[in-house]
Amino acid sequence: MNKGFLAAALATVVAIPAASWYTGQQYQKIVEQQMALASEMPNVEVTLEVMDDSLFGRTERYLYLMDDPSLEIALEFAATQTLSFWPLFLRGEVALDFEHGTLAEFAQQLETLPQMRGGWSAFIPGGKAKVDLQLDAMALTLPDGEAHLALSPIHYRGDFALDLSTSYGELSLASLTFRVPDNDGELLITDLHFSGDAVMTDGIAEMQSMAFQLGEFRFDDGHDVSLVMTALTMSGETQEQESTLDLVSLWSVQELQFASALDGSKTGLSNLRFDTVFKGLDKAAYRRLQQLEQSDPIQMEHELIEALDALLAAGIQWQLSDVSADLDVMMPGQTLKGQFQTQGQLSMAPTSIQQLIGPMAIAQFSAQLDINFSESLFAQHPLAPVLEQLTETGMFTLEQERFRTELQFEQGMIQLNGQPLPM
Repeated sequence: MNKGFLAAALATVVAIPAASWYTGQQYQKIVEQQMALASEMPNVEVTLEVMDDSLFGRTERYLYLMDDPSLEIALEFAATQTLSFWPLFLRGEVALDFEHGTLAEFAQQLETLPQMRGGWSAFIPGGKAKVDLQLDAMALTLPDGEAHLALSPIHYRGDFALDLSTSYGELSLASLTFRVPDNDGELLITDLHFSGDAVMTDGIAEMQSMAFQLGEFRFDDGHDVSLVMTALTMSGETQEQESTLDLVSLWSVQELQFASALDGSKTGLSNLRFDTVFKGLDKAAYRRLQQLEQSDPIQMEHELIEALDALLAAGIQWQLSDVSADLDVMMPGQTLKGQFQTQGQLSMAPTSIQQLIGPMAIAQFSAQLDINFSESLFAQHPLAPVLEQLTETGMFTLEQERFRTELQFEQGMIQLNGQPLPM
């Protein structure tokens, strides 16, 4: 037998267990770090049971208890994780226990028990892990027997740093249906998708950006009212500067339809947008507030006041970049159809909670609002003559078939389109 080949084979036999042992040791450090973070979370208790431990794998059972005083019931559930250790690589498969705690009560209402498929994997030197989990479709009838809920498979995938410093995740659901058979009522949600990434700062997970999409939301009570919303999107982002940060939020809806059999009205909104941003928030004060969100609410009242004062001391500016939509309203004997758009901002000077509850609180604020809407929006409305009179006084201007007015507020004084208004 070739001696070189034999030496290589023996080295492999020794190296694989040694490398697998190293992987297991590194995983143990990750577990200890995660458990330490969990122990700092208020109203949450996590217990780890190691059921089987070997050189090449491990089986764990996690018990979770979430007992928030603001909730009527405590949430208690368990999950089992089966791990495989390979040279510098590990793989974990996760299963929910539907025979333990709150999930056991929930499982009694399910027509079939769903399974969780997939898991997570990590390459130790790379310092990152990938997650891919799917929970089977579920259908249940509520205890009173008067309502039925059905969920398509729930899919989650993402990645995170093994030291938990960064994470990214995506959650998707193809459909959710809630029916009330007695009155033919139904709620339907389709194509729900959520994604977001976060960073860990001083032990606090901060969302850096997020996106939410909904294909369709449909509600019909079976008798009087119906609501249909299509193509809802929402995104949020934290933009950081050296000592301040901006919180940006963007909303849009392709179409929103509301109908009421009670008065025969139909309201439609399309191309709806709502874009807003909080600008120049003090970064240290904002993070302090986030830390308090994970503190015991009974003990944090004084700290909350201090954190809010620190945030207010830098002043706050809220910018309304765009609120706009196409409007189509039909009521008996009346129709409104046209477009509107609003922009503006609200500023609060450096202040404190004590000043805001005092008699001079109004002096801390300044605001500007610019509103314009198409002439056709009020063409058939009873208020149309009033609008024409206001235009003649200069409080509205009519330019290219659009009415426009500008509201300004400063030091307790209001001006409407350049004209002072009494308070």
